Amino acid sequence: LMFSLVMSYNYTDFAQENPFIYFSTTEQDYVFQVFASYYTDLNFGYNYAQMSQEDFQKVIAEAKAKSLSNYNVPVTSEDKIVTLSTCTYEFKNVRYVVLGVLEPIQ
Repeated sequence: LMFSLVMSYNYTDFAQENPFIYFSTTEQDYVFQVFASYYTDLNFGYNYAQMSQEDFQKVIAEAKAKSLSNYNVPVTSEDKIVTLSTCTYEFKNVRYVVLGVLEPIQ
């Protein structure tokens, strides 16, 4: 239940009304703009902390291609992103993933 709202990005209205993910630590507040949301099986490597820029760009491109909504948000392998992922009970061994790109800190 902790990540149940992640699945809400499956609905176009929710995705349009909630284009940002807010994340706070004790030192800093961060804002990420959502650029992809999609279902994926466990074979798509979307959650590696360290990868080459070429592999990272491939993940970004595939995530945008899989996305259920077109967010029209530019993202490059130079950007910092956040990945939210949760299990789905609609399909076996499938995750629902939401990706956001870090906005410039004001």
